[in-house]
Amino acid sequence: MADGRNLPAWIPVPAYRGQHAGGRRARITFVIAGVAALGLVGTVAALAVTGNNTSRSLPPLPARMSPLPMGQVPNPLPSAPPGYPSAIPTGSASGRVPPPTTTRPAPPPPTQPPIAPVSVEAESAANDLTGETRIRPVAGASGGQVIEHIGGDPENSLRFNRIVVPFGGVFTVDIRYISAVDRSAAVSVNDGRFVTVKFPATGDGETVGSLVLRIRLDKGSNSIQFSNPVNYAPDIDRIIVRS
Repeated sequence: MADGRNLPAWIPVPAYRGQHAGGRRARITFVIAGVAALGLVGTVAALAVTGNNTSRSLPPLPARMSPLPMGQVPNPLPSAPPGYPSAIPTGSASGRVPPPTTTRPAPPPPTQPPIAPVSVEAESAANDLTGETRIRPVAGASGGQVIEHIGGDPENSLRFNRIVVPFGGVFTVDIRYISAVDRSAAVSVNDGRFVTVKFPATGDGETVGSLVLRIRLDKGSNSIQFSNPVNYAPDIDRIIVRS
């Protein structure tokens, strides 16, 4: 039986079992640590970037996939797909969008039945003659008379009273008059503002002519006044009111 003196010098002989086990565990731990260190170095080398911000080992991340920094939004904003509203319509309290409003045309004014012509003589006792206005006989005039000397002064006027119509509106007023030359008269309705109206000459002081006006009258009784504060107005025979 050989003893310890005959064993090779390079073969280690453990002194006891516990010491041998501890050394084995130390060697395994060392190997694992080395492998981990090599993996870390490889990862760092793979992720290292060059001066142009690209990886040496991995392909660059496409720009369309690059995440935006926090707090930034694309500029300009991407356009909405076709048919998508660019703004949310404001609805009612219930959340429903009110239907679009449509403007209906105003109904036409009611038509009135025609009225029978209303004829009023200038020399009627219901009318007012002021200043120097007076009655002049004319054979061709209605009723054989006209009112002359209207105008030439603010006080000389003829006022037709009691022109009664069944409803308010615009009526046709046919003025029968006589004038040898062109004249004008200031015409006022229901004591409103005066409107100057030109009367062409009828040829002589006996021939009756006609001038038609469109005048707005109120329902019931109305008045029409003729005057001229500067020059003489034509002689008035009568007026005929039609619808």
